[in-house]
Amino acid sequence: TYFINLDIEEDEVRRMYNRSFPRPELQRVSRNPNRSNDKITTNNLETIQQKQLLTFFPVNERNISIGPDFIDVIPDIIATRDCNSISVNIGQDDILPAEIFNSCTLKELNVSQCNITVVPKSIDKMVSIEKLLMWNNNIYDLPQSFAKLSSLKVLNLSQNPLSIVPDSIQQRKNLERLFLSHTNITTLPDWLLSLPKLSQLDIKGLNISNAVLLNLLTSKGVDVRI
Repeated sequence: TYFINLDIEEDEVRRMYNRSFPRPELQRVSRNPNRSNDKITTNNLETIQQKQLLTFFPVNERNISIGPDFIDVIPDIIATRDCNSISVNIGQDDILPAEIFNSCTLKELNVSQCNITVVPKSIDKMVSIEKLLMWNNNIYDLPQSFAKLSSLKVLNLSQNPLSIVPDSIQQRKNLERLFLSHTNITTLPDWLLSLPKLSQLDIKGLNISNAVLLNLLTSKGVDVRI
């Protein structure tokens, strides 16, 4: 795939196509494309690169936001970057690469509204993950390998077609905040009482049958949001 055209406005990359830089095949860059026809030719590219205008994901950037145009670079980012957090926003028909769940250094991952139907078993590689946001997908369950995420503190599974609370959450002793609102869950497992650090449970929109358990959670100081 060739990356030929780049539009730049006010020293920021506004629109990029296909893959990030460096791209030696680049032939034309437009500055302020909506206001002028000024063109930057390949003779000027070295100067632009020195200003890091052509580096969409700087090497030293540890907090990365990935839009629909860059879904195909996710495997490269996971393989080559020591990231702290990644947030992904994809198109309605896009497929999220499974490699997003392969990072052993990532602490925060937001893959909400990313058309996820199956969470891969390889998620057990995310041994450093502390905050995992996967709301508004099409997730029915979590793999047993999820039980290995021992560092997890925040988990958001709201707006997924879950019918039960996945058992693989049971051993998450560091879990502090669990979001299950607007799912298909009707009963809560007793093992929620054994999560020593659980401080917030969001079950808005659920018709929970075991009110006794909710009272016990509340008596333990858990902020149960109904």
